This record gives sequence, structure tokens and C-alpha cells, in this order.
Amino acid sequence: MLKRKPQLPTISETVPIIKAFQPPIISEIRIPVSFYVRLLVLMSVRSLNSREMEQYISESVVARVFLEVREPLRFQLKDHSSIARAQAGLGEEGYKQVNQLMVKEAVRLGFAKTQILSSDTTVQEPLIGYPHEAGILRVVAQRMGRIASKLKQAGVECAEQLSGKVKEVLRVAKHYYLFARSGEEKTEALKQIVSFSEELLTGSTELIESGMAQTSQVVKSGIKKLKELGKFTKELMPQIKGWMETGQVAAEKLLHAGITQARAIVKNKTGKKVEFGLKWLINRIGGGYVFGEMVEAHSSEAEMPLEALAAYRKLFGNQATPEMMVYSRGGDSARTRRKLEKAGVKKVGIQPKGKKQWSIVEGDQQEAISQRGKTEGVIGTLKSERYEFNRGRERTNETLKAVIRMLGNSQHHKARTNQRDVKSSGTTFDVGDELKQYLTRLGGNIETFKARENVQKKRVKEMNQRMRNQFRNREDNLPFDLCDTLYLYTHIFSASLFLMRLFKLAFKSQSLRGSI
Repeated sequence: MLKRKPQLPTISETVPIIKAFQPPIISEIRIPVSFYVRLLVLMSVRSLNSREMEQYISESVVARVFLEVREPLRFQLKDHSSIARAQAGLGEEGYKQVNQLMVKEAVRLGFAKTQILSSDTTVQEPLIGYPHEAGILRVVAQRMGRIASKLKQAGVECAEQLSGKVKEVLRVAKHYYLFARSGEEKTEALKQIVSFSEELLTGSTELIESGMAQTSQVVKSGIKKLKELGKFTKELMPQIKGWMETGQVAAEKLLHAGITQARAIVKNKTGKKVEFGLKWLINRIGGGYVFGEMVEAHSSEAEMPLEALAAYRKLFGNQATPEMMVYSRGGDSARTRRKLEKAGVKKVGIQPKGKKQWSIVEGDQQEAISQRGKTEGVIGTLKSERYEFNRGRERTNETLKAVIRMLGNSQHHKARTNQRDVKSSGTTFDVGDELKQYLTRLGGNIETFKARENVQKKRVKEMNQRMRNQFRNREDNLPFDLCDTLYLYTHIFSASLFLMRLFKLAFKSQSLRGSI
């Protein structure tokens, strides 16, 4: 990054990001915008949280050079909470600007190619429990109970009455989970939970009215959350009652009190027919760089290639068109193919359904299949523990939006893991970049290391040959079996040395990956 820094955009090109950034105020002093924009970009590229970023800056000289810090960090960075507030200040729109700028710069510097666009949909599954009716209402009661306790401390009337109703819901929910055995008992317990939840909703409305006149920030925040929970519960109750009467799940069923956008999405995967979460459209261009956006949970797969083209043009310009578009068989539609061809896409690499024929030649078919595999690899990388795109700890719509920064800000990681050989300006970048940097810091490079290994192998080979000749040419003429035994032990010793060096190299490489 330091080598490429002179080629990065000037401050005039980052004006949209600067405008989107609403910096927090620390001790009545507004923090420097340019410093925190660079810090947040570096933080997103490294995929670190606020505490890890604080430690990284304090320990890494390279990070301080990249951030152009020439004096103590006491003024710019007090602690990790400053970084967290800066994240909130940048906001969703600011992160989108960062994503777009990074992808464009990757294309300009030659790391990414725009000739091929490969897309697919995936479900982002938050770390929530199975969304059955009793569990959803229990979560609503728990959230209202926490709000009521804070409002009670702030002196709001009716808060204690609401806490009592919350305890009733939780008591019946406990009976539902632990003691109700038969179907009749569970049905009766669920009816009681629904009845108490309706009383809880009425009590929350009274609490909102009693706290409207107060000006405390704590009270305002609690009232706002109670209104959101009340709106969610009013929409959820008819769905639960309809299921209890008919046994059929309502369309657009709500699943979680905090993440209200989550839905049950049918994917018909082996062993997992339904996934609970949010639907994303992931787009990948050459070089492993990705960008994506959230789409409607039950949007048609046949329309997704057109949505991918629209997102591509939104990023690279209204007239930009890839030479080839790749999509899974879910997007196979004659109407979609015609629209893509009319839009100027020369090669429509949508995998056909059944025994239909491809619309591209055989050579392009293999390229389309290869690109599909790479796109699946990108999605798998996003869902890994490193990026926490899947099974994240977010519990509200606001915190869930923070994952947008991963779509575009961490592409150089995915480019290394999914593109083994990207050539740009005569330089080859591969998955061994971290190892090369490590060896360079030690005073060598990968070629020198390989040369030393070859010299060592040659010496071991010569030693083996000398020992074999020495035993075979001795005047006392040792038995042939003994010579072979010593020769075998020599090879075992050589193999052990080689494995030790290999494990040592792998450990250094893994340690480096963890530190970067």
C-alpha cells in the first residue's frame, strides 16, 4: 500500500467521501477529517474492529506512515471509542463511496478487469435463533424490559408496570420451553404468550405517552425504540394468529425484533431448504474484486442478471458494458437474454436449465464455468470467520448495515485468495505476497530462499552418494542389506530436515497472515 500510495487518488477525488463523513466531536474539538478517512479505509482493508485498529496503529510503524502521523496520536486518536464514533460518522453512504472508489482505483491500476462480470445471489444469515412464534415474542419482551428498566431509572411513570407485564411474558415463555410437553400444552402456552404480549403492547403505548414530555436523551432514545418495537409487534400479531388458526405461515413473515428485514428465503439446498436472513446480489469482476447490494428477499432470480448490469453501470458509468456476463441457471430466461443482448453484452454466459443449449461457443462456456467457480469462492470467503458477513453478531438493522464496508473494502484479500496470477505493469502478484514481504524484511527474497534450498538439497544428495559409495567400496565388504539400511536411514534423516524447514516456513507464513 505504501508503494502504491503516490498513485492513489488525490484529495480532490475523495471529496464525495469527505462530504459524506460527519466527524464526531471529542472534548468540543472537531477531529481532523482527512486523518479519519484514511484510518477508516485502512481499517476496512485490514478487516479490523475499533479495538484491534487502536492496537494496530500503536504497534505498526507502517500504519502510522500510511496515515501520515508525525506527532503523538493523543489529539487525533484518544482511544478505540473515537474510532467507533468515526465509523458512525462516516455512515452507510460514506462506506459506499469508499467501496466505489477502491474498485475504480483497482481497475485504473490494473489489478482488476471489467471485461467479465460474474454474479450470484446469496443469503446473509445473522446469528439469530430459529424464528418460531414463542421465541420471537420472548425477544420482544426482553427488549421492552431492558428499555423499561432504563426509563424507570430516568423517572418515567408507568415503567414499573411495563416491567411487571414483561415478567409475565417471560414466565409463560419459560413454561413453554421447559415444562410444556404435549402439543396441547404448547398451544395453550402460546395463546397465553400472545395474550400477555398484547397487554405488553398496550402498556408500551401508555409508557410512550407518559415519557413524551421529557427532554432527556436517554428517555428519547428509549421512546424511539419502544415505538419501533410496537410497530413490529402490531405487524407480527396477525401473522402469529393466522398461523395458529390455519397452520400456514404468512407471506413476508417477520423473524426478528431487531433485524426486521430478515426473511425466510427458500433456496432448496441439500439439507437446508430454507435460509433465514437477507438476500444479497454479489458481483465479481476480473481480479477477484467484488461489489454488491441487498435485494428483495423474494425477488426473481431471472431478473438478477439485469440488476447486476445496472449495478455495474452505476459504478463504472451509464454506457459501460462488460463483454461477458456470467450467472447461474437460476437466471436463465429468454427475456433476460434478449435484454442483455440489446444492452450490448456480447457474450451472455448464463448457465442453461435442463438440456437447453448455451448461447456462447464452447471455449467461452469453459470460461463461464470457471468464472462461476471463482464467484462461489468469493462468496465462501465473504462468509468465512474473517469477514463475518455470515453469522455476524449484529442484532439491529443499523449495526447490520456495517457489513456493507466489507463489499469492496477488503477486496485485496479476496484478490489474493481467489486470483493466483494477476499481471499488471510487468509485476506478478500471487497468493505468496505476504511470504515475499516477510522474507524481504528479513533481508532476502523468495528467489534467494529457493536458491538456498536448492543448494541444501544438492549438498544432502552429494552426502548421500558419498556415504553409499563409501559403504559399497570398503575392503571389508559389508553385507548389502546393511548398506541399504544405512542408506535408508540417511534418506529418512534428510526427509525429516526438509519437513522441519517446511513446517517452519508454513508457521511463519501463517503468523504473518494473522498479523496483517
